[in-house]
Amino acid sequence: MNLLSFFAPSNYYQRYLVGIALLIIALPFSKFLMSVAQFFLLGNWLLLYRNPIKSFQSFFKNKPALILSGIYLIHLLGMLYTSDLKYGVDDLRKKLPLLFLPVIAASSPLIQKQHLIQLLKLFIITVFTSSLVSVAIFSGITGKEIIDIRNISIFVSHIRFALMICFAALLSAYFFITEKTNVRYLFLFFVFWMTGMLLLLESMTGLTILGLTTLILLSYYVFKIKKQFLKIAYFSTVLIGIATFAIYLYTIYQQVSYIKPVDYSKLDKQSASGEFYYHNTENLEHENGNLIWIYVTNEELKNTWNEISKIPLDSLDLKGNPIRHTLIRFLTSKGLRKDREGLLSLSSAEIKAVEKGIANVEYMESSSINDRIHQIIWEIYNYKKGNNPNGHSLTMRLEFWKAAIGIIKDNILLGVGTGDVNTAFLAQYKKNNSPLDTHNRLRAHNQYLEITVALGIIGLFIFIFCLIYPIWLNRNNLNYFYATFIIIALTSMLTEDTLETQAGITFFALFNTLLIVKGEEHTT
Repeated sequence: MNLLSFFAPSNYYQRYLVGIALLIIALPFSKFLMSVAQFFLLGNWLLLYRNPIKSFQSFFKNKPALILSGIYLIHLLGMLYTSDLKYGVDDLRKKLPLLFLPVIAASSPLIQKQHLIQLLKLFIITVFTSSLVSVAIFSGITGKEIIDIRNISIFVSHIRFALMICFAALLSAYFFITEKTNVRYLFLFFVFWMTGMLLLLESMTGLTILGLTTLILLSYYVFKIKKQFLKIAYFSTVLIGIATFAIYLYTIYQQVSYIKPVDYSKLDKQSASGEFYYHNTENLEHENGNLIWIYVTNEELKNTWNEISKIPLDSLDLKGNPIRHTLIRFLTSKGLRKDREGLLSLSSAEIKAVEKGIANVEYMESSSINDRIHQIIWEIYNYKKGNNPNGHSLTMRLEFWKAAIGIIKDNILLGVGTGDVNTAFLAQYKKNNSPLDTHNRLRAHNQYLEITVALGIIGLFIFIFCLIYPIWLNRNNLNYFYATFIIIALTSMLTEDTLETQAGITFFALFNTLLIVKGEEHTT
């Protein structure tokens, strides 16, 4: 096929597949390429297809497409009572794929099953290729030092990348089971690889979503089995697993909450170098059982640290947190006093760890999901004690949600409007006297709360209807691919604003339309 014939009107279907393939390749690699692919699809549909009026007629007859586009339309209605039109227009521009991809899919030829399978396999290969780049960065091949493990996802945010990895892993599991040739073992490799990537990224969101989606899918298929003893064995195993994990979490909580006994009457008053210690015996913040705010010297810490490190003590560590606090926590985690002698006992590797923002000696080893879980529980424990949430992803989310709920209470029916979300959050943080630093005062990081802030309870109801109704329409013919995707998408929205970034919007809009919106039964 030459270039001229490729652009002939009769070859619309081939160009349609090319556009979707290009968009799939772009997802884990390039925001710019995402835009190019979507312009290609839109241009192909507008310029080289049929009468647009007939196309829209097909769209309005296609219930899944019409309902999915409702997510965009409610944001459009939210512009009627917004004051920040510039922000609202920009938000609508970002969300355009939620409108035009369903329209294109509904009025385009139905994608043949073998082509859909090829596109899904292309997605797996693309995510795998992108993950290879991340592993190369992690290995140090680029010469760039990794401060935060999540930064090895360089093309899209690590959160969106984790969602793609989850979907690719579960697609790979399907193809391992269904493939009849030895190629199936390649997909088994992909399952283990993708799971390993989530562990490497320390993505608790990704691992939780992968585990929960797997559990829901397995439970569904096991429930359909007629043999009762298999059902009993499966659900017994699940309950034992949940109980074991709960015990594991409780054990870590016990470690985090344990404080070694201290006889305050016997605390030394001066360091070996002669400076008087600062002892705050009322603050019970601790690391590895050791109280943080006893045996603290100010001058010795400052002078000695500035001798052994290029980062001044009154500056920030490489993660953006006050390095003084990181250093004090690190010394405490080792059971050392926060004085000259304690500092000079640190190795060069430990000094470098503090500079990189590592606040506990136990977190110095290789990337560990166990350490990540320990950090999360430590964050929650200290947040409940009233300590500063800044720099901690989970406890900052609690502040985001608190601000979102405050806005919703004052604008419960219709919300603040599509364009006024940012303004409303900034005002609510001020109203709450939030402990979050200015640069940490972000939006909800929960799509359901985000929708309710912007569009109120009415908007949330319509949003959930747009998500659930296509599933209901296809309840008797719901395939594994769509079930997997929608569980991942809906679950991700509990802890992320999935539809507020280009990668998240495109991922959601593309696979929703690809897997649930049926095109027309024709080939031209």
